[in-house]
Amino acid sequence: MTIFKSQLVVFIKFTLLAAVFSLVSACTTDTEQTDATEQTDTTEQTSTTEQTGTTDQAVPVGQTETEPEPVVTTEPEPVVITEPAPVITEPVVITEPEPVVITEPEPVVVIEPEPVVITEPEPDPVVITEPDPVVTPEPDPVIIPEPAPTNTSLKIDVMQASSGSNYVLDTLQTGKTVYIDRDYTYTTLPVNFEGMCYARTANNDKLYAGSDFLKLVVNKPVNAYVGFDVRSTLLPTWLESWTDTGIQIGTSDAQLRIFKQEFASGDVNLGGNEMGNSMYAVFIEDPSATENTYCNGSNATVKLSWQPNVNTVDGYNVYYGFTADTVNQLASNLPITSVGFDAQVPSVQLNIKNDLGLNAGEYVCFKITAYNTSSESELSVPECVTI
Repeated sequence: MTIFKSQLVVFIKFTLLAAVFSLVSACTTDTEQTDATEQTDTTEQTSTTEQTGTTDQAVPVGQTETEPEPVVTTEPEPVVITEPAPVITEPVVITEPEPVVITEPEPVVVIEPEPVVITEPEPDPVVITEPDPVVTPEPDPVIIPEPAPTNTSLKIDVMQASSGSNYVLDTLQTGKTVYIDRDYTYTTLPVNFEGMCYARTANNDKLYAGSDFLKLVVNKPVNAYVGFDVRSTLLPTWLESWTDTGIQIGTSDAQLRIFKQEFASGDVNLGGNEMGNSMYAVFIEDPSATENTYCNGSNATVKLSWQPNVNTVDGYNVYYGFTADTVNQLASNLPITSVGFDAQVPSVQLNIKNDLGLNAGEYVCFKITAYNTSSESELSVPECVTI
């Protein structure tokens, strides 16, 4: 590349000199022509002047005639243009560089080290053991059975079927089941039957006959009702002497015609169903009661009271059972903030049927504990009573 540039400079110089030489040559030629022309004109004028002067003018006497000095014309020296010697250069051989081979480096494989897992040891949990509070009720509970009504509650002591089926006493309400072995329920009830005691019989006993199929023992005079399937056109012989009330009770199985009979305290004997349709239902009414709100003493209550605990407590738990050693069922939880609860004179009144599922005449025992946010005290000594 450097050689090429040098040759280009020499070439440009040579070209400029040639141009200058041509220009000078032209100028020299023009000058010579001009000088020749001027010399000719001068010669002619001189000759004419000489002739005229010779003819017209006389040379004064005593003066020597002086010839004019010849005009010497100095020709300019020729301009010698020295042409530069031609520069003969050898041909330039341009050698193209060999291609540069770029060798890509081999990829560098960086092996990252496996992460170091630093397992910090978990600190041992700090267990703060608070001492159990002393919350034993003081003194032991006092039980005061308190039947709600002033009169003696209806109690059915015995209910025995000759088929051996275990009938169940319950309080009558819409939606309750009719039989112990079927899912049929009561759908419509007269108002005066709501809350009445009734026996859930067994529909499989519908073919039993005789006048002493079912025996009940009551503690006071009662009105007994039998609901008989309306699909049966005939009545059992023992039922023919009963009063047809004209009332019907609806069930999800069939309508029941209601027959009534009064009984004194003691035995109440009912015969068999005798027919192939569904088994009859039994309802027992206490005519001395103002309303049917109980069954088998379910309106009777029992009251428990105890001295307040000397330590700060959040509440009390009341447990019951059928013996002193089996008291483990929770009857009531009584936070001291409960509405109506007096923490200074703690007590609770329980319905033996609704709260405890018991019947009048049953034996029951109670125990009490006190508790706070940390723990619960041991059970108190039992207090037992026959309801």
